Amino acid sequence: MPESAAAKKFYDHYESYQSAKSRKDAHWTKLCAVWAVGDVHELVGENYKDKNECAKVITKLFGIIGMTHHQAVETYQELYDDSRPI
Repeated sequence: MPESAAAKKFYDHYESYQSAKSRKDAHWTKLCAVWAVGDVHELVGENYKDKNECAKVITKLFGIIGMTHHQAVETYQELYDDSRPI
């Protein structure tokens, strides 16, 4: 996957998400999760409602570390759940 602007934004938002989550900052965790999920949806395109399509994109984004499809589904679900209203 080429390093697109949406991919770069995802990496930035995901890093901020992980940082906020480790600090137990609920507001920033939710906000960064919303942004990261939006970035994934932008990368997926019109099939953004399909969790498996979103996981495929995450698998490609984290391909360098060898993330499996199952791990990508879990990552997407965690981001999605954290992006929902508290």
